[in-house]
Amino acid sequence: MLNELPPPPRKIPSDIKAKCLFSGFRYQVSFLFLAFSIVFFLVFAFDYPSLLFYTGSVETTTGTLVDKKKTMFSTGHINFGSGLARPGQPIYKYAYLYSIMGKPYKASSVAIDRPIDKKTPLVVEYLKNRPSVSRIKGMSPGHHLSGGLAPIALISVIILIALSAVYSMTGKRVRLYRLLKSGLTTTGTVKSKKLLSRSSGKEWYEVVYDFMVNEHHYQVKDMPYYTDRVEIGEQRTLLYDRKNPHKAALLDNLPCSITLGESGQIMSGSLLSTVTNSLIPVTSMIFIIISIYLES
Repeated sequence: MLNELPPPPRKIPSDIKAKCLFSGFRYQVSFLFLAFSIVFFLVFAFDYPSLLFYTGSVETTTGTLVDKKKTMFSTGHINFGSGLARPGQPIYKYAYLYSIMGKPYKASSVAIDRPIDKKTPLVVEYLKNRPSVSRIKGMSPGHHLSGGLAPIALISVIILIALSAVYSMTGKRVRLYRLLKSGLTTTGTVKSKKLLSRSSGKEWYEVVYDFMVNEHHYQVKDMPYYTDRVEIGEQRTLLYDRKNPHKAALLDNLPCSITLGESGQIMSGSLLSTVTNSLIPVTSMIFIIISIYLES
């Protein structure tokens, strides 16, 4: 039946679109991991306000402490290697008021416990061009990891790995979706297969499919899992770009199952399927955008 796909451009139901673009355990876990690492980096590692203080013009003024609260964070634990451990020092959030040229501002800084009361004047550092960005002198504008560049470099590497995985899988899914929407169908024949690796009795091959468009031969490569037994001469359905037949893919490689109705059109599923497949990627992107906005 899949050889009888309606001619392009095809109408793709929302649930099929969501499955093609977002479904798959590895893809969703990679997206979730990317979002977590970016949010963690922006919130706890990348000290953007301190970078502004380092590069900008800094002025000082006096401020007044209005609140002091113990946060859920601490400086960490110190292990002396003999079974004895000293818990880290708790981190406090200090809210304060200050004014620049008669305009009042309220901000907060974080630090370990300091003997400061509401009667003690504070030295507040602020950016000359952005007076709303400030900190109590000797404190940090927000919660950030200690250790200098080491944690920033480590988390940056993790983000790059997660980003490359998501980028690669997203690009492949977008290409497959475009072929599903506007690609033409044809039959590909297995011309050759080459063993790539063998482990614990499992084998992975590079399979080359040959197909013909307008009396011209084209080829497309596939690397199926060991469970997908493909033999020379076997035929499979392919989707290819009418303008560039080199851009082709196996219909079986689509990350979504397709069912055709009696009218020959692709049948849609439930709205719940659309939501469940889109939930993690869309929510992850929302958290990333919010974190970038709040940090800037």
